[in-house]
Amino acid sequence: MLSFISTWYSRTPIIITIHDDPSFISIIINVFIAVGTVGAVIVAIFLEPIKRLIERPKLEIEYTEKAPDKQKIPLIKEYINGDKDVFTVYYFRLRIWNQGKASALHPEVYIASIENQKLHMKVKTFIPINLAWTHYNSVSIDSIPSNSFRLLNLGYIPLMISEFKNNRIDDSQYKHSKNEFVFATIIEAISEKNLFNHIPFGNYRIELHLSGSNFKTVKKYLTISLFIENDIRSMSLKIL
Repeated sequence: MLSFISTWYSRTPIIITIHDDPSFISIIINVFIAVGTVGAVIVAIFLEPIKRLIERPKLEIEYTEKAPDKQKIPLIKEYINGDKDVFTVYYFRLRIWNQGKASALHPEVYIASIENQKLHMKVKTFIPINLAWTHYNSVSIDSIPSNSFRLLNLGYIPLMISEFKNNRIDDSQYKHSKNEFVFATIIEAISEKNLFNHIPFGNYRIELHLSGSNFKTVKKYLTISLFIENDIRSMSLKIL
């Protein structure tokens, strides 16, 4: 054991002892190793949640009045008995952007409610349901990568019926000739008495829920105005 004496400005003696015992040095080294290991574990535990908090998806909705967001297309409806209806519609789609730093996994968009702004009450006939992703025909997709978007079908407005096979029914009797907006849900209404995904023309406020497996559910709101202008059905849409 080596010892020496040092003095400070106050000339108070300070005795510093240095051990040259190998066992003592080994203990000190093990203590430092243990502290370092514990520190590394603590960093690993807290680093991943912090990283997920910083590098997380951030979903936003965008809409333009140009194709493919708003597009005039022929829509074909086929029936089990072989009949087919072809009619022209304005199809509306939303761009679901991921502006975060991580991919949004298994995103879904759910219509929670629709409110008639004139009556100030929810549309009772509408059943909350998921919308379908464009080109996937599914309520969920694998992911939306960072800084990119995917198109989501919102729905369509039938303009007119351009063709009937076997002249099965005329325009005035056909449900798609009505002044209605039809939401693009996977499950379609098959009963005239329960058109849950149809709403008549008017002004509405729509509540959407965007959810996925690696981010919290986000609520977004749209307003749509369905109207007739120059004998043509149309719609204006605003993202709140």
